[in-house]
Amino acid sequence: MIGHGYRGLSGGERTRFSVARALASGRPLLLLDEPVAHLDHPTAVSVLADVREAAYGRTVVIVSHRTEGLEHADRVLELIHGELEEDPVEETPEGAGFAADEPSGVMP
Repeated sequence: MIGHGYRGLSGGERTRFSVARALASGRPLLLLDEPVAHLDHPTAVSVLADVREAAYGRTVVIVSHRTEGLEHADRVLELIHGELEEDPVEETPEGAGFAADEPSGVMP
């Protein structure tokens, strides 16, 4: 049973539940703050793929210390010493976008 404030769920389960609620809202703009913070890498990649599919046609802003999902971003902005910098998104031979430089200070 899920209690008030998601009691009874692990950190990863709370994260996935919160992302699902945001996606189900139907809002045209989604701000996801650390949407994969408590997930292992394969699960994070899977969740972000689901976000891409479910949020098609909507604007999604993801704030994260992790790099999963950057290869699908239209724009990557990085905060470095209080200054906002834009990392160029380039095309790979396979056609998938990726950030040219991995953001500094990103946790693996």
